[in-house]
Amino acid sequence: MTTNISSLTNTNRASMMNSATDNNEEDQLNRINLQALQNRDPYISKIVDQAQRVCVYQFMAEKREWERRELEGTLFVYERLCEPYHGFVILSTVSRETFVQIIKPSMEFKHSPNYEAFLQYKVDVGGNSITKSNSNSNFPPSDIYGIWFISKNDC
Repeated sequence: MTTNISSLTNTNRASMMNSATDNNEEDQLNRINLQALQNRDPYISKIVDQAQRVCVYQFMAEKREWERRELEGTLFVYERLCEPYHGFVILSTVSRETFVQIIKPSMEFKHSPNYEAFLQYKVDVGGNSITKSNSNSNFPPSDIYGIWFISKNDC
Protein backbone atom coordinates (compact mmCIF):
# COMPACT_ATOMS: atom_id res chain seq x y z
CA MET A 1 0.00 0.00 0.00
CA THR A 2 1.44 3.35 -0.99
CA THR A 3 0.61 6.63 0.64
CA ASN A 4 0.91 9.91 -1.11
CA ILE A 5 3.27 12.00 1.03
CA SER A 6 2.00 15.27 -0.40
CA SER A 7 -1.58 14.42 0.62
CA LEU A 8 -0.41 13.72 4.19
CA THR A 9 1.49 16.98 4.23
CA ASN A 10 -1.55 18.86 2.93
CA THR A 11 -3.75 17.18 5.56
CA ASN A 12 -1.31 18.10 8.34
CA ARG A 13 -1.01 21.64 7.00
CA ALA A 14 -4.82 22.02 6.91
CA SER A 15 -5.11 20.63 10.44
CA MET A 16 -2.48 23.06 11.71
CA MET A 17 -4.17 25.99 9.97
CA ASN A 18 -7.55 25.07 11.52
CA SER A 19 -5.88 24.89 14.94
CA ALA A 20 -4.21 28.27 14.37
CA THR A 21 -7.53 29.76 13.27
CA ASP A 22 -9.22 28.41 16.41
CA ASN A 23 -6.44 29.88 18.57
CA ASN A 24 -6.69 33.24 16.78
CA GLU A 25 -10.47 33.33 17.30
CA GLU A 26 -10.04 32.40 20.96
CA ASP A 27 -7.34 35.05 21.43
CA GLN A 28 -9.53 37.64 19.74
CA LEU A 29 -12.50 36.74 21.96
CA ASN A 30 -10.27 36.96 25.06
CA ARG A 31 -9.10 40.43 23.99
CA ILE A 32 -12.69 41.57 23.44
CA ASN A 33 -13.73 40.22 26.86
CA LEU A 34 -10.76 41.91 28.54
CA GLN A 35 -11.60 45.24 26.87
CA ALA A 36 -15.23 44.95 28.01
CA LEU A 37 -14.09 44.36 31.59
CA GLN A 38 -11.55 47.19 31.40
CA ASN A 39 -14.37 49.54 30.38
CA ARG A 40 -15.85 48.85 33.82
CA ASP A 41 -12.52 48.84 35.67
CA PRO A 42 -9.40 50.14 33.86
CA TYR A 43 -7.12 48.44 36.42
CA ILE A 44 -8.10 44.93 35.30
CA SER A 45 -4.98 43.48 33.69
CA LYS A 46 -5.80 39.85 32.98
CA ILE A 47 -8.66 37.36 32.82
CA VAL A 48 -7.56 34.41 34.93
CA ASP A 49 -10.53 32.12 34.33
CA GLN A 50 -14.12 32.16 33.18
CA ALA A 51 -17.33 30.14 33.27
CA GLN A 52 -19.75 30.46 30.39
CA ARG A 53 -22.94 30.38 32.43
CA VAL A 54 -23.62 30.85 36.13
CA CYS A 55 -26.55 31.92 38.31
CA VAL A 56 -26.28 33.94 41.52
CA TYR A 57 -28.11 32.96 44.69
CA GLN A 58 -28.33 34.86 47.94
CA PHE A 59 -28.82 33.25 51.34
CA MET A 60 -31.78 34.81 53.14
CA ALA A 61 -30.95 34.29 56.82
CA GLU A 62 -34.43 35.14 58.13
CA LYS A 63 -35.99 32.44 55.90
CA ARG A 64 -32.97 30.13 56.10
CA GLU A 65 -33.13 29.48 52.36
CA TRP A 66 -31.39 30.34 49.12
CA GLU A 67 -33.10 32.81 46.82
CA ARG A 68 -32.23 33.00 43.15
CA ARG A 69 -31.39 36.50 41.95
CA GLU A 70 -32.17 37.93 38.51
CA LEU A 71 -28.54 37.53 37.62
CA GLU A 72 -27.30 34.92 35.20
CA GLY A 73 -24.48 35.09 32.69
CA THR A 74 -20.76 34.72 32.13
CA LEU A 75 -18.38 34.82 35.10
CA PHE A 76 -14.86 36.21 34.70
CA VAL A 77 -12.17 35.90 37.39
CA TYR A 78 -9.58 38.63 36.92
CA GLU A 79 -6.36 40.19 38.18
CA ARG A 80 -5.91 43.92 38.77
CA LEU A 81 -2.84 46.15 38.66
CA CYS A 82 -3.51 47.60 42.12
CA GLU A 83 -5.28 46.65 45.34
CA PRO A 84 -7.55 44.80 45.54
CA TYR A 85 -5.62 42.50 43.22
CA HIS A 86 -8.35 39.97 42.40
CA GLY A 87 -12.06 39.86 41.79
CA PHE A 88 -14.76 38.40 39.66
CA VAL A 89 -17.60 39.81 37.64
CA ILE A 90 -20.77 38.29 36.25
CA LEU A 91 -22.05 39.94 33.11
CA SER A 92 -25.75 39.18 33.20
CA THR A 93 -27.68 38.10 30.14
CA VAL A 94 -31.09 38.30 31.85
CA SER A 95 -30.90 41.74 33.45
CA ARG A 96 -29.01 45.01 33.08
CA GLU A 97 -27.20 44.36 36.31
CA THR A 98 -23.51 43.56 36.58
CA PHE A 99 -22.27 41.75 39.66
CA VAL A 100 -18.76 42.66 40.76
CA GLN A 101 -17.09 40.96 43.69
CA ILE A 102 -13.72 42.04 45.03
CA ILE A 103 -11.85 39.05 46.48
CA LYS A 104 -10.50 39.80 49.94
CA PRO A 105 -8.50 37.67 52.39
CA SER A 106 -11.41 37.89 54.85
CA MET A 107 -13.76 36.04 52.47
CA GLU A 108 -14.69 32.43 53.10
CA PHE A 109 -15.36 30.01 50.24
CA LYS A 110 -17.09 26.66 50.61
CA HIS A 111 -17.55 23.96 48.00
CA SER A 112 -19.81 21.10 49.08
CA PRO A 113 -19.27 17.66 47.53
CA ASN A 114 -23.06 17.17 47.67
CA TYR A 115 -23.55 20.08 45.28
CA GLU A 116 -20.66 19.81 42.85
CA ALA A 117 -21.63 22.85 40.79
CA PHE A 118 -22.42 25.24 43.67
CA LEU A 119 -19.83 27.51 45.28
CA GLN A 120 -20.79 29.38 48.45
CA TYR A 121 -18.92 32.36 49.76
CA LYS A 122 -19.22 34.74 52.66
CA VAL A 123 -18.19 38.39 52.52
CA ASP A 124 -17.92 41.01 55.16
CA VAL A 125 -20.82 43.37 54.37
CA GLY A 126 -19.25 46.31 56.20
CA GLY A 127 -16.50 46.48 53.60
CA ASN A 128 -17.18 47.80 50.13
CA SER A 129 -16.94 44.36 48.60
CA ILE A 130 -19.95 44.23 46.29
CA THR A 131 -20.85 46.78 43.68
CA LYS A 132 -23.44 46.80 40.97
CA SER A 133 -23.83 48.87 37.85
CA ASN A 134 -27.50 49.55 38.60
CA SER A 135 -27.83 51.65 41.76
CA ASN A 136 -31.63 51.19 41.88
CA SER A 137 -31.17 47.47 42.32
CA ASN A 138 -33.45 45.24 44.36
CA PHE A 139 -30.35 43.33 45.41
CA PRO A 140 -30.26 43.74 49.20
CA PRO A 141 -26.97 43.34 51.02
CA SER A 142 -26.20 39.89 52.31
CA ASP A 143 -23.08 38.29 53.57
CA ILE A 144 -23.61 34.84 52.01
CA TYR A 145 -23.87 34.22 48.28
CA GLY A 146 -23.83 31.18 46.08
CA ILE A 147 -22.85 30.72 42.48
CA TRP A 148 -24.46 27.88 40.57
CA PHE A 149 -22.31 26.74 37.66
CA ILE A 150 -24.44 25.34 34.86
CA SER A 151 -21.48 23.15 33.87
CA LYS A 152 -20.00 21.47 36.95
CA ASN A 153 -16.65 21.33 35.10
CA ASP A 154 -16.47 25.14 35.39
CA CYS A 155 -16.79 25.11 39.19
